[in-house]
Amino acid sequence: MGNEIFRLLVLVPHRDVRLTLRKWSAELFAAGIEGAWSFPWVAPLALLRRFLTAKELKSLAVDMRQDYYSPSSPGALSATASLREKSRTNFALFGLNLNLKLPDVFFEPIRDAIEYTVSPTLIGAALVHGKLPDGLPNAALAAPPPLVFSHAAAIANMEYRFLAADGAAKTACGGNNGYLCEWKIGALHWLPKKR
Repeated sequence: MGNEIFRLLVLVPHRDVRLTLRKWSAELFAAGIEGAWSFPWVAPLALLRRFLTAKELKSLAVDMRQDYYSPSSPGALSATASLREKSRTNFALFGLNLNLKLPDVFFEPIRDAIEYTVSPTLIGAALVHGKLPDGLPNAALAAPPPLVFSHAAAIANMEYRFLAADGAAKTACGGNNGYLCEWKIGALHWLPKKR
């Protein structure tokens, strides 16, 4: 896997939602979820070839609020979102399905920046190399926490980087997999209030 970098366009829920998901994610890792890395409690929308400009992010935030984004409680657990095409190293994202579908026309203004879109839209709790393990470490932890998903959300660029274990990394990714990870989320561009 080496030192691998993902550049992502992400939907960032309000801080209250992220704190609840962070606690749940920590419980999963403490219970011993195998072969997984931490993920920063955001929803990847697309894998990017380049980071988006502030102007592009602001425009997408307005378009999303006007035409596509209607927050509700997240749906069932899902692990089907992939951060890599099938022909490359595959990473499955484990988290809550937001029931948010963004059509191709939403991404059209930034088509040159997109390697591919990520579907379904999940708020991440863990990133797994290959497929998820057959079961979670403890049946009591399988149910996600109840979330009240408010209208507050933002979009941003995010960099997610794997480092060999001997590299310097800010965030231990969990699991006993010989790699560390770190991430950085760029400036948040909040979705405006709907008129």
